Amino acid sequence: MTENADDTRAPLSLEEVTQAVLDLGAERTLEGFVARFLETLRRWAAPSAVLAAVRDPAAESGWKLLPALCAGSGPLGAERSVRQLIEDVPQDLVRPSLVRSGREMPGVKVRENCVVPWSCEGESGVLMLRGVVDSTPRNLADAVALLCAPVWPRLLGGPAARVEASVAEMRRLAGRLRDDADRQVERLQAAVDAGRLADLEQQLTAARGEVVRLLDERRATVDSEAVARAAQEGLAAARKEIAEAGESASRHMLEREEFRQQVTTLEKALGEVEQERDEIRREADRLAHELEAARAAGAGEAVTGRPAEPVPGSSETVEVLRRALAVLRRTPFIPPPLRVAMQEAGVAVGEKDERPGRWLRIAVLDRDTTGLEPLATELEAAGMDVKIASHPEELALLLKTPQGRELDAVICDVLAFRPDQTVAGIFRGWEKDRPGLALYLSFSRDSPPEVERAQRVPLPLTKGRFQRPLNRAELMEMLEPLRRPTP
Repeated sequence: MTENADDTRAPLSLEEVTQAVLDLGAERTLEGFVARFLETLRRWAAPSAVLAAVRDPAAESGWKLLPALCAGSGPLGAERSVRQLIEDVPQDLVRPSLVRSGREMPGVKVRENCVVPWSCEGESGVLMLRGVVDSTPRNLADAVALLCAPVWPRLLGGPAARVEASVAEMRRLAGRLRDDADRQVERLQAAVDAGRLADLEQQLTAARGEVVRLLDERRATVDSEAVARAAQEGLAAARKEIAEAGESASRHMLEREEFRQQVTTLEKALGEVEQERDEIRREADRLAHELEAARAAGAGEAVTGRPAEPVPGSSETVEVLRRALAVLRRTPFIPPPLRVAMQEAGVAVGEKDERPGRWLRIAVLDRDTTGLEPLATELEAAGMDVKIASHPEELALLLKTPQGRELDAVICDVLAFRPDQTVAGIFRGWEKDRPGLALYLSFSRDSPPEVERAQRVPLPLTKGRFQRPLNRAELMEMLEPLRRPTP
């Protein structure tokens, strides 16, 4: 606050000023608000007059008084007095200050004036406390500036508040006009005849009609401003909806492009699977013919008593076929025709599923599917059903089949995903296709690229993480909590 170092007057405490501002803001009506404000000024400074003025270039003096905040005995032509006092202020009315009039008279002690400049809603003006007492606090100017902080927004307000104040002012002026007209009628009633009185009454009626017309025009202005404000709000809401619709359209176009890429990838993977199916079917037919030939040769030996010529590689061929059937059984997605051919080939070689009851169904996505065959054999011997995939698209197809709905867990090698694929996004898609599916990541902690890509997958998306290469003991330990209850 602005203070004079030589001034010994006690200042107002910050707590007292804060409490005064809070009490002022608690007033709900404008009349009570103005009354409390003026009462606080009288308690702090006991001024002889309070003048509040706003700059008005259209006025002769350049200032216009705010009647609601004016109190006390102000001089005639108060606007010119305000202008003269401001011209005498040496610091160009930049900060709140206590100033003395430059026109002092011998033997007369002139009281100080408190001048507080203000600015609000594009308007600016000054609040003047004329003739404050000598015992006023030395920080009065700054305290009054803080007290005025809620006054100008409340008094001037926004467009609606200013219109309301204008309407109130028009009503007050209309009341004064009616009072003046009534007094004039009373004065003339004793001096004019009945005809003259009728003319005066007619003029009074016309004056009242003019007042009513002015009030109606003011109300129409208020209504038009309200309609314009409502139209602006509606326009802003429409623009916001258009922007949201544009963002939604962009998001849908991006999703459509992602779905198109996924469909293209799945179609490519399906073509590769169908090609592999055709090759396996041809190999199965060839092996079935060789097996039939071997059986026919054995039957001929039993009839003729002569040893039949051995079919080259017949036992090895059956073993190869059985291994091929085991690999196919672990393939995540097998088209129905290939599945039927695989079952027929299994019957031809006498293949029987002698695995114990399956207590867990898992799928393994890995970059090295050939190296996982021994581990898959061990896990199947321990009672698990194992599917092995080398591409994420194979698992995507599996999760859309009835077998996919029976799946309990998926273990994914972090480098089995292409660089353009987002592991977290794929995991979220799988969770939608198969809610409750346990997802695991596998990576080598000695490989910085694998560790870095695994760290980009949020921990809540995964049930756990395995160290590569996978081993049976760790898998059994971490998958044991998923064991299905024995029926």
